[in-house]
Parts: sequence; structure tokens; C-alpha cells
Amino acid sequence: MAFCDPLSVDPARDFIAVDDVFATHVSEIYNVLHQPTQEWYYLPNQTANEVLLFNGFDSACNLERAVPHCSFSLGAEAVGQRESIEVRAIVFF
Repeated sequence: MAFCDPLSVDPARDFIAVDDVFATHVSEIYNVLHQPTQEWYYLPNQTANEVLLFNGFDSACNLERAVPHCSFSLGAEAVGQRESIEVRAIVFF
């Protein structure tokens, strides 16, 4: 998984709202337009003991702190099949 430094993203320019269509409902998500100023990272050679935690959305600051993320192919670097678990949680303060 690749993730982008939210400080390198301009929400007004880089995010596009799109429909996420399912058989039972439609919701809205954001796609990210690539810009040369964006800083993208990934965690190479991640082990089963390492966790990657990031903020997907914060209603208090809208998209300013959202961390754009996506999957990507490692090409020739890929060794074996990887597994991941995605957990979405809501935190109230």
C-alpha cells in the first residue's frame, strides 16, 4: 500500500468526489489526481509484526488531514502473496 503525505496535497485541487456504487447503496468517496508536488511513501519489507496506521478522514477538519492511499504493484520486487486486513474505526472525543 502506498500512502501520501497529506501536507503535500491540495484538497481543493487534488480530490475529486466520485460515487462508490454497491448493489445495496451508493456512497461517496474521493479519488486523487496525481500532482508532482505530492509525496508518496510505502513500507517496504513490512513484517507481520508491523502495523501501518493512518487517518482516512477527520470530520473536524474535512479533507485537510485525510491520508490518500492506494494499492500498487511492486513488479519484479514482489515475492509471494501478501495478505492484509483493513479495519475502519470511529473514534469520538
